[in-house]
Amino acid sequence: MNLGLPCQVTKIIKLNMNCRKTQKAYSLLPKDYTLSAREVFNEKFSENLYFFISGQIHGDELVYRVGFKKSEDSLKQVNFDFSLDLNNENPETVHESLKLALNLAGAHIEAYINNKASDEDYPVEWYEVLDLPEDHPKAQKVYMKIDFTNTELEDKANELLGERDTNLIKGEFDSEDLIKTIETLN
Repeated sequence: MNLGLPCQVTKIIKLNMNCRKTQKAYSLLPKDYTLSAREVFNEKFSENLYFFISGQIHGDELVYRVGFKKSEDSLKQVNFDFSLDLNNENPETVHESLKLALNLAGAHIEAYINNKASDEDYPVEWYEVLDLPEDHPKAQKVYMKIDFTNTELEDKANELLGERDTNLIKGEFDSEDLIKTIETLN
């Protein structure tokens, strides 16, 4: 799967995901990747959940969100956000980080829907995840938080306000790290 930049004709509405670091410029994960990830979650969870998956690459940080609603009409959406440090010299760190975030999100969603965890069990600010798989590189830090932004409502509000951004790099460009990371993906 090509994890390059999304094509220029893709219409992208601003996302309300905050990176853990102070970087302002970012690139969105390709739509084909988020659609594939959504298919994985739809297959894993047969409870008729509605999934919302998005991600951003901020130079040396990957921010990844997996959200779900229990019904299509539900206003409440639970999002698990992950922030992982990237080595922008090695494109494999992006692929490995995506797989790890996908697996962690699946585990937390499973615990949440099976009532083994609730909203109160997760902080709304970034915290370091310590219970990582044994094969996870010790040097790579993983952070997580919970968020309750309803993606569909926010998208509709942005559309009404005319806030569409079709640029490949979003935000204020302030780092060469983003360019390095993007170049390693191609």
